[in-house]
Amino acid sequence: MTEFRIIIYQYSVDSPELNPYQIPSSIDQLSNWIGITTISLAIVLILFALKNYLITHKSIKTQTYLSNLTLICSTTAIIILLSIFVSIYLLLV
Repeated sequence: MTEFRIIIYQYSVDSPELNPYQIPSSIDQLSNWIGITTISLAIVLILFALKNYLITHKSIKTQTYLSNLTLICSTTAIIILLSIFVSIYLLLV
């Protein structure tokens, strides 16, 4: 518990290292952009997963199920590319 308080105290507003009026650096702006993009893609992937689930559920009920290979492959490709991009970014920064 003590270590947790130390971590919280380090990043509190009173800390001289964090100035709320400091102009964000280009690395901070890039990190923000990567974070927002990652969250946006996650939302899109969740919506695709929901759509795929609803279609699959309906087709199983009607006994006409066929897997959607395009959706599965494109989702996998997006996740792999995003993972590679974030890994490279984290290694270089």
